Amino acid sequence: MKILKYASLGFAGILVTAIAVLYILASREDANKMTVSIEIAKSPAELWPWLEEPEKVKQWVGWVVEIKSLTPGKQGVGAKAHWVMEDRNNGGARVEMDDEVIEYVPLKKIVTRVAASESFTGESIFVLEDLGGKSRLTTTGRYDFGSPFVKLLTTLIMSSAADKLQEDMMRLKGLVEKR
Repeated sequence: MKILKYASLGFAGILVTAIAVLYILASREDANKMTVSIEIAKSPAELWPWLEEPEKVKQWVGWVVEIKSLTPGKQGVGAKAHWVMEDRNNGGARVEMDDEVIEYVPLKKIVTRVAASESFTGESIFVLEDLGGKSRLTTTGRYDFGSPFVKLLTTLIMSSAADKLQEDMMRLKGLVEKR
């Protein structure tokens, strides 16, 4: 009986420690931020359509099933779209989100405000730098999560999201450079 008591206390101690560590990690200032950068052997003008045109975006952003413009024909600030994704890290769960362009500098920068119902909100920033015949694309995302439990997992979620973003950008590099 004593061993069961000590085992239970030990398990509770491990659980409390794990939750405390997750809380501390999720409370860091940039815990909800990720940045990925890649050089692509194409000019910004050749790369730009891959950041704007839904059919091109669907080729390199993994899990995307559909991107529907909510402001057909509009590009730049105020353009809105509805995205449908299947989250392969969550059993293919359907994730729907809306984005709106809030900053737009052609061939240089796109900033979107992103919202997935009650799951998360945030910003995605795409910056293109001309490196003379090639480009550097830097993508930064900062997201806030709705549920307290998910907030606790911010560090794990953002690490996984950064890995996915890196894979997506490598896919983009392959698609753009082979053209």
